[in-house]
Amino acid sequence: LAADFDQLRVVSLYLPSGSSSEERQQFKYRFMDQFLDWMAEQRAAHQQVLVCGDWNIAHRKIDLKNWRGNQKNSGFLPEERAWMDQVFDSSGWADVYRGLYPEHEGEAYTWWSNRGQAWANNTGWRIDYHVATPELAHAAHPGVAIAPLCYGAVLATAHVVAMLHLILAAHVTWHMWHCGRRAGRGYFTRSPDSKSITVVRFAEGLSRFAAPSDAHHA
Repeated sequence: LAADFDQLRVVSLYLPSGSSSEERQQFKYRFMDQFLDWMAEQRAAHQQVLVCGDWNIAHRKIDLKNWRGNQKNSGFLPEERAWMDQVFDSSGWADVYRGLYPEHEGEAYTWWSNRGQAWANNTGWRIDYHVATPELAHAAHPGVAIAPLCYGAVLATAHVVAMLHLILAAHVTWHMWHCGRRAGRGYFTRSPDSKSITVVRFAEGLSRFAAPSDAHHA
């Protein structure tokens, strides 16, 4: 799902999981190969692009708690991590959250298994990203803490409820909510005390990229 605002394209992504079988993992690899080409096409066609969603890959060791035990599991395989290197290094996209919080670990997780005590122990993964063109990434600012969300909803969806809050020209606000598999994922992370959620937000400078009256969906 994509929404266009003049020079800005916002894309909601669900990158397939490969955890259920080797067949699904191979499907994930095929998707990744094609998606990298698609992202290059987006950069060529649009001045600014933001791809936000469930990427189903933890990029670095600091992006999941139990990295040693997951090196042979889908979501943290060497091939998947190398592909993320391509996204951020060779292809020149920016990891918006890491640009703001380069060393955050437990505060950065966006997904916890509903098995065992993963949430209670903060045994999480950061697999949800804002991936943006560099100029757009520089418009990001640290967010604000929001009062606690019902974790029951998170358990039901397996992901933190996510919102992308874009401040556009004429103070028009575009909200994209994601619960489970609904389209439109933004970025929430939990605070160390688990009592609040932090949002990555974008500055009013986005108005130079986006004209709300021109918005349309693709």
